[in-house]
Amino acid sequence: DNKNSAVVGYFKNKESDEYKQFLKNLDDATFEEFSAAEVFDEKLLEGEVVPSLKLFRSFAKPVVFSEMKNQDVEVVKSWIFSNGYPLVEEISQASWKRFTTSGMRIAFVFVDNTDEKVTKETLELADKVAQESKGEIKWGHFDGVKYAKQMEMMRLPKDQKVPAFSVINIQKKQIWPYTGENNVED
Repeated sequence: DNKNSAVVGYFKNKESDEYKQFLKNLDDATFEEFSAAEVFDEKLLEGEVVPSLKLFRSFAKPVVFSEMKNQDVEVVKSWIFSNGYPLVEEISQASWKRFTTSGMRIAFVFVDNTDEKVTKETLELADKVAQESKGEIKWGHFDGVKYAKQMEMMRLPKDQKVPAFSVINIQKKQIWPYTGENNVED
């Protein structure tokens, strides 16, 4: 779950169509993993785009969704989920469903969690690549030392050292182990 993010709706009043849509989205569980609130106070609205949604995230600066007219709940939900999580997030039992239901290929970044410096550098590199492939590849990381068998399942050599990368297309059951240099260009 994502308890470190919040969606705040900025509206002129409770009678606006945009506010009613915001409530409908809440009812449709769009924000089930996020805290949600709404703001009507004119002092708090100063400097904000009205109407809009602002997504506050613990891992990056807030982002604003201002195309509020007649928005389909799926459009809003897609925006929230594509912006509400880090581009490279830890693969866990809680996050796995987002990976598998995204419809995107999944890039696995295998790190050694005991080597903080190399892990940080590797995840920064992965984040740069993930920015280039946003919307096409969902990036996730986990401990390749602790879960070495997973690296083998992702067709990496048995003696593969971390950091390592591999990509899977779950729908087509295709796997591409990465054997190049660990840099943005490759």
